[in-house]
Amino acid sequence: MKLLVFDAWPGELETCGSGLGSSLLKLAAYEDARAAGHTLDLLTAAPKAELLASASAVGRRFVDPSEVPWDRYDALIPFGMPVPAALRAHPQLRADPRSAPRLKADYDQVSHVRFWRGLMANALATSPRQAPALMSVAPSAASRAWARARLPKGRRVVALSLSALTNLKRYTRWAEVARGIELAFPEACVTLIGQESSTGDFPAGALDLTRGTSLDQLVGLVASSDVVVGTDGLVTNLGVACGRPTLALFTVIRPEFVIDPELALGAPVRSLVHSGCPLQPCYARLGNYRTAACPADPELGPVAPPRCAGFDPAEVVAAIASLLAWEGGR
Repeated sequence: MKLLVFDAWPGELETCGSGLGSSLLKLAAYEDARAAGHTLDLLTAAPKAELLASASAVGRRFVDPSEVPWDRYDALIPFGMPVPAALRAHPQLRADPRSAPRLKADYDQVSHVRFWRGLMANALATSPRQAPALMSVAPSAASRAWARARLPKGRRVVALSLSALTNLKRYTRWAEVARGIELAFPEACVTLIGQESSTGDFPAGALDLTRGTSLDQLVGLVASSDVVVGTDGLVTNLGVACGRPTLALFTVIRPEFVIDPELALGAPVRSLVHSGCPLQPCYARLGNYRTAACPADPELGPVAPPRCAGFDPAEVVAAIASLLAWEGGR
């Protein structure tokens, strides 16, 4: 069958899996469809289309519904979003019978890779595929050349992603991590990547490539790094998809929701977990400010920043060291 999967529509909001990192976790479901003999095109947001430009399981990538030849598809499959009004009567629609709140609740209870694989299986009226989940992205020749022109030759590269959910910003001390890497591995180049500007006392030898890079160039940087480090999100998911040794830091979301044991990994992946503030004051789903005084520190008022300890930089550096010791190479 020829499938059209869509996870974006002008004016509509996704119910789950709306981030760029989540678009990578959906790749396992697309690979399942291809393994079953189907071809798959995708209607998505422009940044996701750019990110998935080299994903072999996806054919055409549309960003404008008016450009989609709807009647040429045997099945139209909504992925993580309500069915747009324009498609509700389409004869080839394969909508999940669950309500949007129910889909979101189910998404929050299981591995996200398994959720998407199950959603695809439901749409195709089959059982979920039992083979290891495949999540693979390769850099374009242009992005790899761009990265090689900027990264130091003959040195190992440890890429630190400074982008983080609001709640994680208070628990990650990247400048201390960068200094720890330089002390432990003076031959390595600490490279700062992501869409957030570097602030703080980073070592002078750190290579700052934050901001200003396209998503295609970011894929090239990640694929050219020896170790990829960041909080749960786009860059760490991209590290896994590019088959690079990856360290992901988590607070609220459990690691097994993202780093599924069934994923076919091309390189070792490690995770560190911090319990965070007991009230999770900055977690996006619960609001950005405290709603009550901190039980651990009565002096903190309803909107005061937390004083919880962050990730131990030494523990992060030790985890990076274990990944740098990987013998798998490129």
